[in-house]
Amino acid sequence: MPLRCAGIGVGENISPPLSWSGVPAGTVELAIIMKDPDAPLPRPFVHMIAYRISPDKSSVAEGALAHEAVGVTFGRGTAGAQGYMGPRPVSGNGPHRYIFQHVCPN
Repeated sequence: MPLRCAGIGVGENISPPLSWSGVPAGTVELAIIMKDPDAPLPRPFVHMIAYRISPDKSSVAEGALAHEAVGVTFGRGTAGAQGYMGPRPVSGNGPHRYIFQHVCPN
C-alpha cells in the first residue's frame, strides 16, 4: 500500500483508488469494508465501513473515502472512527494485510 495511504502519523491517510465489477442485477446499494486480519486482536481490526454506495458505481477515486465524502455513509470501525482510517500496524508485529471487501447487501 502506498505510504500516502498509511494512517495519520505514518502517512497522509488518503484512501487508495478502488475498482470492482460484477455487481449483481437488482443490487440496491454497495458496501466496502477494509480490515486487517493480522492485527494482534481476537478478530480482524476494521479500518473502515462504507455503505449506501450507488450500485451504478464501479470504482472510487483516491481520497474519495474520507469521512466528509459525499455519496457514501460510514459506520464505525474498531477504533470508533468513521471514514477511511489508514494502516498503522503495531511495531514489531510483523507484516499486515489490508483487505478491502465489497458487499452487495440486498
